[in-house]
Amino acid sequence: MATEFPGATNDFVNLVWDVRRHRVVGEFACIAPTVAPSGQRAVCADTTRRQLVDLTDLQSVQDLEPGVGFTGFTAEGGMVVAVAEETRVYEPGAPRPWVPAPGMAVVSRQADPSIVAGRYAVLADAGKTSFELWDLQDRRRLGSARSIEAAVVLRRGEGAPDIEPGGSAHESTSDGSAGSETYSADGSIGAMAAADGSVVIWEKEGSGRSSTRLPVPAKEGAYAVGPDARTVAVASGRTVSVWDTGTGERTGNIRLGADGTTPAISRDGSLVAVAEGFLKGEYELWVRVEVFRVRDGRRVARFETASDSKNLVGALIFSPDGRELYAALTGRQMVVAWNVADPGKQPRTVARTDGYADHAALSPDGSKLASISRDGGVDLWDVASGTHVLAFGQAARVTFSPDGKTLAVTDYATRSVSLWNWETGERIGSGIVPRAGAFDVAFSHDGRRLAITGSPAGGLARRLPVTLWDLSSRRQVGPQLATLDARSALGFTPDGADLVAAGPYGTYVVHIAADTSGSSLCDIVTRRLSASEWQAIAPGERFRWPC
Repeated sequence: MATEFPGATNDFVNLVWDVRRHRVVGEFACIAPTVAPSGQRAVCADTTRRQLVDLTDLQSVQDLEPGVGFTGFTAEGGMVVAVAEETRVYEPGAPRPWVPAPGMAVVSRQADPSIVAGRYAVLADAGKTSFELWDLQDRRRLGSARSIEAAVVLRRGEGAPDIEPGGSAHESTSDGSAGSETYSADGSIGAMAAADGSVVIWEKEGSGRSSTRLPVPAKEGAYAVGPDARTVAVASGRTVSVWDTGTGERTGNIRLGADGTTPAISRDGSLVAVAEGFLKGEYELWVRVEVFRVRDGRRVARFETASDSKNLVGALIFSPDGRELYAALTGRQMVVAWNVADPGKQPRTVARTDGYADHAALSPDGSKLASISRDGGVDLWDVASGTHVLAFGQAARVTFSPDGKTLAVTDYATRSVSLWNWETGERIGSGIVPRAGAFDVAFSHDGRRLAITGSPAGGLARRLPVTLWDLSSRRQVGPQLATLDARSALGFTPDGADLVAAGPYGTYVVHIAADTSGSSLCDIVTRRLSASEWQAIAPGERFRWPC
């Protein structure tokens, strides 16, 4: 039934914006709209009814019949609904719907989308005893299974969707509101609702591009960036996925026996290590570490740790040649070295901490190891002999410079970064105090810059800004680069042109080559900026006008 839709006086007003022509073409009142990928139709929902709106003229409005549940749109604009626990698909222009599987309806897992990539869906019977994976675009069943998790991986690689085996992806903006960032159907245009109420629209590959988002699922979990930033590993639930940052392709997907955490990548990117925690009985925690070959997911080593409710793994680090794996065993208050080629060999103790061993870092040549205990004390050790070399300072994280001579130390108390010459035990110059504090750091490969992740402020701050700093001037260079959390990871590419930031808010390759942010601002701004405005947006970048 066509009706006159409420106008701008309604409390819920939606503007229809022509992206290419940069102007508003209409408005309509709607609660919780779901827009079809084509951008031509939307479904609005309130507490009593659902309506289908034609966005091309904003006049054609159709009430969905009572008892009809809206599921979603297909990529081609088909409307997927559920009637009496049966899914029906209304294709544009078709006089009647088609039914994929009589007596079955689309189901979803947690917050995951019901229809993946606009075409794939899992259908289940009323008793949830049978599950089928369907390609709604080709109108064909890809297979059946006894669980939804088994259904989503049916015939992977033969036209079936590449659905992650668990968890859910989400998009976020700088103000922390999930779902505020969205992309066009072809992925070329992004839009984001900003904290000030404005909407920012950008072309992902257009002028002014200062970063590239990779298709790594944005999930809760632990992240690792390889030493040369060519690889990202994500441990989420019982899965570890490995991604190539150059191509954006997934190169490995490994199933675990338990929830994984603390991933690590070997220097050549061929191996990934992960810690897994098991509950034996009601209270007994058992932690093991496994090493997998990325190309085929084959396990090459397994290491058992002692059964202890406090025996977590604070850090995993591969030796430069990949033959040894260093593990900070929190509850055992030590850092050990396991032999990857001979897992049965007795582990070698490299360091012993005064309290829980929460973190460790290895020098680039593998000769020195820095450990951090729960009280924040930093100790330096000779890896070959296990000899204690130096003790100094309080730290949350510590990182070696590329030449191995300098330690960058972040301090919770002062929210700053200090540099130390470990050979002399002397501090180098003044500290760096970012506005958002400092939790973690990464050196550029030439040792001239630091990427600094903000401090979680005792765990109260979840979204941590990443900024770039010049070590010679101790000044910030350019605007904020990314947003991470405490389980995220950073890494520079060898040429220093890019920074890879990986975490639950997305994985990005941020282009930080000289003048990148300045050139990006020139392409984005619509009016002349004053020198003070320029510096407020891009501190440390040379002001110039006209661009």
